[in-house]
Amino acid sequence: MGPQLILIILGSMLIIVGGIRMTANKSDDNLLQLILSGQASGIGQLISGIICLIIVAVIVCFN
Repeated sequence: MGPQLILIILGSMLIIVGGIRMTANKSDDNLLQLILSGQASGIGQLISGIICLIIVAVIVCFN
């Protein structure tokens, strides 16, 4: 249960931080401005957190 717990915590933190970074600068910018302002990395963190939680679900189902 150790690795699953670590992935759950990491995934949850990535989802929270990604959501905060995406909502910090709400504007209609192009991709370059999103990357420079940090919103694009917020999207990446959000997706990474979701993938972590999916990996945990797969590990638990096949274990």
